[in-house]
Amino acid sequence: MTANKNMLRYLTDLNESLLKEVITVLLPCDTVTKCLSANKSVTEHLVLPTRHKLIKTLQVRAVDSAIITQMKSYHSLYAP
Repeated sequence: MTANKNMLRYLTDLNESLLKEVITVLLPCDTVTKCLSANKSVTEHLVLPTRHKLIKTLQVRAVDSAIITQMKSYHSLYAP
């Protein structure tokens, strides 16, 4: 029960602008997933260009907030 209260408190502390930033970071991941998981067409030729674009998108920029920088840094660990 305490864990649920802590999670609820955490979620209510999130502000709208932060959520928009997080969505902006995660949206390309969603797009890549949908693009590469197409059932009706071959997508193998899209893997490398899509990976390159995703890595470029997830590069940390000077204007990124601390949380977004952490998110992007975490993703970069898996995309050498």
